[in-house]
Amino acid sequence: MKKRLGAANAKLIGIVVAVLAVLGLVFAFSQGGGGKSGSNSGVFKTLDIIGNEFTNTIEDFMPDMGVKEFNEKIQKNGTYSTNVKLAGDVKPAGKIEFGLDLKSDPNSKKMQMQFDVGAIGAALNVTLTAINNEMFLNIPTMYEKPIKINFETLGKDLQSDTFKKMSGNADNSSVEKYKDLKINLFSDYSNPSKAKVEFEKHVGPEISALEKNAKVEKVDVEKAFADKLKEEGSTRADLEQVNIEVDSKDFKALLLKVIDFYEMVQKSQISGLPEEDYRNSFKNVKEDIEKAEMPEKINLKLVSSKGVPVVISFPGTDNRVANIVLAGNKNSTDKIVFYESGDSASNEKITFDMKTGDKENTLKFDLAGVAEINSSYKKDSKELSMNIKDESSVVLTLKGKYTDVKKGESYKLDVESLEFSQGSGEPLKLSGTIETSASKPDIKNVGDSIEVLKLNETELMKFIQDVNKNLQNNYGGLMSMMNSMR
Repeated sequence: MKKRLGAANAKLIGIVVAVLAVLGLVFAFSQGGGGKSGSNSGVFKTLDIIGNEFTNTIEDFMPDMGVKEFNEKIQKNGTYSTNVKLAGDVKPAGKIEFGLDLKSDPNSKKMQMQFDVGAIGAALNVTLTAINNEMFLNIPTMYEKPIKINFETLGKDLQSDTFKKMSGNADNSSVEKYKDLKINLFSDYSNPSKAKVEFEKHVGPEISALEKNAKVEKVDVEKAFADKLKEEGSTRADLEQVNIEVDSKDFKALLLKVIDFYEMVQKSQISGLPEEDYRNSFKNVKEDIEKAEMPEKINLKLVSSKGVPVVISFPGTDNRVANIVLAGNKNSTDKIVFYESGDSASNEKITFDMKTGDKENTLKFDLAGVAEINSSYKKDSKELSMNIKDESSVVLTLKGKYTDVKKGESYKLDVESLEFSQGSGEPLKLSGTIETSASKPDIKNVGDSIEVLKLNETELMKFIQDVNKNLQNNYGGLMSMMNSMR
């Protein structure tokens, strides 16, 4: 299942990135970059424009928070920490407490996640720590010492007589084929900035080929686009339109190269897998792309205003055309509208709309009536509220206030109320704090531990028996209550 999901994700990522890359190419041409030496890097820069616009939108929604600076720090090296503490009363359990602590420091090859929950007198604390290629799992109420697994020697450790016997195969083939298995928990791609550079380098030749073979034409702005911008409240002037015709062979080549990059990332993280386990999923995705029916030429359109994209139009399915309108005035992404056009087009649209006021800013995200997110932020008091609705009711409501803000470095949100609706049942109401920081977290080394994969059969059976005994002694009541609530 994991392999299939990974392949599906690779395909989705590939399609999204390739479409964005082509749209970035359109915009690069609209700015006079087409065909010039080095314009490939310009394509990626144009893709950043919309991202920067959206960052500015969030900056304006929550001013004085330093969102852009905060995001840049995390993207640079992947370092961050997040701490969540929530508590509330739940019927019939009574008081319940949740805790989640995440720490990431890929440059130091360290990561940690701690989860806590307490209810009806029982408490569970789980800590997962990764240091270099060693993973430690600590559950104090289940066993005395943390469990350790060395992913550098994982395949070798699985070859013990104990695990060969547990595999159930007379010839031990299911275990022996993984004898060279190794997992690199902190490959070079763990660092977001390094991963971005490597990605751009990897797909660069395909971007260049796409650019070289594309047919580009500057045309008068279509009335439908100009009218739609005006309808959505845009007052931007100096509109320019570029139409681009891309060969589907070049587009597929780019898609395949993106999938190839995703496969390369996984290879850097996992080695020693049997070829049939490792390559088949990616092979199937690539075959799907190669067999996909596409018109020989793919036509895209882009309208810009003074160097900023405001309309993006590209072919969809069933003779429909997908259109993205960036109708914001200060930032183009202050208002985003996605709609279809064409004979069989749906009348529904997806809208993102952020508005600033003298004292309060608002944000609305409407997913064509299927779901809706509404949020507001009071500038003076730093109060944040949010609700999420489905087609019939409100499913989540949040009220809180930022009380400790270090601009661009860390934030603390005091959660006055976090409420989850449960249909006709009593809502789950919680309160507490949520803290996040872009500073280097403190992840301490783990002390004495048990290498569970190196236990002999007697030791392993005793360990399992002790865990089962502690599970019943410490959480029997909790498990009975949960079963009765089903």
